[in-house]
Amino acid sequence: MSTMQAVVAAANRFATREEFASSLEAEDDGGPNNVIDAPWEGRFCEGKLYADDYGEDPYVYEARYIDPRTFKGNLKLEGMTYEQVVNMETTRKYIRWLQEGSEAPAITVVLQGEDKIPYSNNRRRVVAALEAGIDVMPARVEIGRVSGIWAMVLEARQEVAARIEAMVEAPQAAVRI
Repeated sequence: MSTMQAVVAAANRFATREEFASSLEAEDDGGPNNVIDAPWEGRFCEGKLYADDYGEDPYVYEARYIDPRTFKGNLKLEGMTYEQVVNMETTRKYIRWLQEGSEAPAITVVLQGEDKIPYSNNRRRVVAALEAGIDVMPARVEIGRVSGIWAMVLEARQEVAARIEAMVEAPQAAVRI
């Protein structure tokens, strides 16, 4: 089952789009940006769904582990060189903590274009993972907007209703041997 199929199946438990949307937890990024005094002590729950808090139709994210090398060719460094980001104090702390076995807070990943190319604006955490040689890091990966997921739920419900109707009208044809 694909990620989107699993999300649609989970969303199907709800009677309305609003119930589904309110069931999603707000993103938790592990604390204020750039305030890093100690390793992150949060708990990452792979497979959990989150929503941002932007407007009436929030983006939905799935918590999953991702290979930081995914971003090697499309890393957003915000006008800095790779070496400058490596030498930032916060990046150096992340590198040390990752090498010591700590886990960084989840990065946010958005998928852009028809090819769904993954991007992350969390440059320090991605660069730190690359420098520390980490194979996977926690990420909240964008999977769509609430409205798009809910449209898939409604479509799936219509398909099920059509199958049930066909079975009721022609029960013998519905039985496969």
